Amino acid sequence: MGLHTPAKPHQWPGTSAQVSARMARVRVKGTEPEQRLSRFLIGQGFEFFANVSSLPGSPDVVFANKKVVVFVHGCFWHGHAGCRRATIPQNNRERWVAKIQANVRRDRRVSRALRNEGWSVLTIWECQRSEKDLHNFLRRLLRKM
Repeated sequence: MGLHTPAKPHQWPGTSAQVSARMARVRVKGTEPEQRLSRFLIGQGFEFFANVSSLPGSPDVVFANKKVVVFVHGCFWHGHAGCRRATIPQNNRERWVAKIQANVRRDRRVSRALRNEGWSVLTIWECQRSEKDLHNFLRRLLRKM
């Protein structure tokens, strides 16, 4: 399902319990990539709503008057194909593959539901960090608006 498999197996440091504890601390909202995008959009003069729970998937950024939503996806958790950040750990590999594949299926289901309700859906990935990446994203966003 588009999951990137590294050429060299990736062994995460620590025991399974330590890795699980570290993964459990990953935040759902207010992540650093979300904050970076928010600062960028505000700096460009945009007004938007954040983490709108009344919409399918609770989009990270919502431009309600234009019916455009933006999801900020972590490359690992959402299976960003071809991205070095989306490598699957060797510990409990089957479990991780199943989890990430379920996330990818959910993302598709949510996007389809939003599009069926008339929303345009955009995704920006955690790895898209540079100013150039954000400006390219802004161009995509403006085409949808």
